[in-house]
Amino acid sequence: MNTNLLHLYYFYQVAKSGSVTAASLVLQIQQPALSIMLKKFEEKIGFPPFEKKGRNIQLTDKGRELFLYAEEVFAKVQKLEEFIGHESNEISGKLRIATNDLVGHYILTPVLTKWMTDYPNVEISILYLTAQEACEKMVKEEIDFGLFFHGPEEMSGIEFEKIKKFSFLCVGTKKQHDIFIGSREIDFSLTKKFPTYEKLKKRYPNLKIQLNTNGLMLHKNLAMHGVGAAVLPAFSVSAEVKNKKLFNLLLQENLEFTLKLYQRKNKILNNTQELFLEKIIDQLAMMN
Repeated sequence: MNTNLLHLYYFYQVAKSGSVTAASLVLQIQQPALSIMLKKFEEKIGFPPFEKKGRNIQLTDKGRELFLYAEEVFAKVQKLEEFIGHESNEISGKLRIATNDLVGHYILTPVLTKWMTDYPNVEISILYLTAQEACEKMVKEEIDFGLFFHGPEEMSGIEFEKIKKFSFLCVGTKKQHDIFIGSREIDFSLTKKFPTYEKLKKRYPNLKIQLNTNGLMLHKNLAMHGVGAAVLPAFSVSAEVKNKKLFNLLLQENLEFTLKLYQRKNKILNNTQELFLEKIIDQLAMMN
């Protein structure tokens, strides 16, 4: 059977996405065109890989078996691309990075500003996710690596490297300190405790957690508006503390957290990925 590899890839993406509509967005193909290609693929393989269930589609028994084969094929294609990219000196291809908005704003922005001029042939995707979500996408090879202060200590198929330790401050205005803004780089179901919250609660007994978000720039903005207290890297709030727009609420505490690089276990980085990480390390070296 001479199956078209491109059509197999379309089938694979539809199966992963769960719908033709979602897959068409990933593949950047018009939905009618993708439906036609899937129909041709079905005619070629001689059996329906999908069946309708209400308004949705699901894999048939043979479709599930085919999906497993396709998963193996494209995992090997990914490794082949990584190997070729590693052996090539060309800086091109794609970079798919997951992090939070604060790292994007303060760390990646200066790196990207120069990178996008120097290496115009690299297509970059930056996704703001929880560390848990990012790791799940790394396992599926949908993301190359992630940068997070807090993330899973152990997860099948994932490894992390500690890059740099940063000082953090628990900040707020003098307006009120009865709300603590919780940080969720890991999914809420996996993290129930906020050590800094417990320390702050000893000073402010009425303190409560009213909001949880992995949007750390939102933490800062809410703290600036006197809505609550937030724990943020010192480099992101030092100017506001110096100008007394924000105040360090735990002066006696030495809060430190380490920025970590998460990636799939045994992943072979190509030259583009290695160079981008080098630029990030260079940027971190200039930061306090």
